[in-house]
Amino acid sequence: MKIAWIILIIIIIVAILIFAIILFKSREKGIKVSQKKPLEPQEGVSYALRNVNSNMIITAQGVSNPLVQKPYEALDDQVWMVQYNQQKNAMEIKNAKSGLLMSVLHASREPGAPIIVYEYRGTNNQFWKIIPADVGFRIVNLESGLYIGVQNDSLEMGASIVQQNYSESNSQKWRFEAILE
Repeated sequence: MKIAWIILIIIIIVAILIFAIILFKSREKGIKVSQKKPLEPQEGVSYALRNVNSNMIITAQGVSNPLVQKPYEALDDQVWMVQYNQQKNAMEIKNAKSGLLMSVLHASREPGAPIIVYEYRGTNNQFWKIIPADVGFRIVNLESGLYIGVQNDSLEMGASIVQQNYSESNSQKWRFEAILE
C-alpha cells in the first residue's frame, strides 16, 4: 500500500513538472499576453497589434500597400513599435521590418481610407492617439480624428485596415501584445 502511494506521488510530481516545462517553453517565443489590465504601449517594446474582433494581427505588405489582418505568423511585417512625439503630443507607430510609419493613405480625412506604411514625413496622418477602451485600445489618427478598424468588421484573413468613424464595434479595438525576443 505504501509503495502505491509513493508511485502515485511520483506520477503527480512528474505531471506537474511536465506541465511547467510546457508552459515555460510556450512563453519563450511568440507573443506574451499580460492577463492584467493593459498598460499604454511603451517605447522600445515590440508589439503585435491584435484585433479584438477577429483575433488577427495588423500586417504590413510593403510601401503604400494597405495594411491587412492575418493570423500571427511571427513575421517581421507583423511587428510594430511606438514612439512618442512630444511636439505632436501623439505616437508614431513604426513597422519593425521596414522602419516605415503607419499612415493614412494620401492624408485622407474620409472614412474608409486605407492605412498603409510610408516613409517619415512628419505630417499629422502619421501620428496617432492611443486611447484605452473597455478591451484593449482604440487608435485614432491625429489628422482625421478617425479610428483604425477592420473594413466591414470582417473576420476574414487579408481584410484591409482602414480608418472609420467611431463605432462600438470590437473591430476598432486593438491589443498591443508584447513580443518576446
